[in-house]
Amino acid sequence: AAQGLKAGCDTDCGGVYGAHTVEAVNGGDLSEATIDQSLKRLAKIQMKLGLFEHKAGQVYFDKSRYGIAQVDSAAHQRLALEAALQSIVLLKNERRMLPLRRGIKLALVGPHVDTREAFLSNYYGDRCPPTSASPRPFPCIPSPTEALASANTGGTTTSTKGVEVNSHLNNISLAVAAAEAADAVVMLVGIDGHQENEEHD
Repeated sequence: AAQGLKAGCDTDCGGVYGAHTVEAVNGGDLSEATIDQSLKRLAKIQMKLGLFEHKAGQVYFDKSRYGIAQVDSAAHQRLALEAALQSIVLLKNERRMLPLRRGIKLALVGPHVDTREAFLSNYYGDRCPPTSASPRPFPCIPSPTEALASANTGGTTTSTKGVEVNSHLNNISLAVAAAEAADAVVMLVGIDGHQENEEHD
């Protein structure tokens, strides 16, 4: 608590400041002057946001502008797609392999060949929950295997995990065999919520 406040971190979204700030002051690790300065900065921001005013008439409490109807809207989906497209970085394109042509023998390997939830990160609310018609988790999100198989018209698309993110499964030999038999390989690797999420990384 003392280190955070003295470093200029005015907000603690957990329980550290509430549980230990008084202790830090009483123990001589933190001065009340530092707390006063932090509180002034925090209160100024809260005032600018209107948090000391009535909610009525404030933009950020207007449910017609920031209500549930705006969650996952078509406009927001377009913006998210545009942001994703603009953030892609191509490091190499040796032999001009990309873009891949359709109708090839394509092998997908890696622990995320069938993933859906990992693409949503940590906070996604009720994004396309399962229904009786679509009981699988996150039915509105195609897995990489489904998406690439659909795009690879006239070709064959196979997928092999090889390894899992959070287990000792090791089928590397199967992934290698699939890669050797393919015209092109797409590797889907990386961590997921088992390795990184809030307060766990």
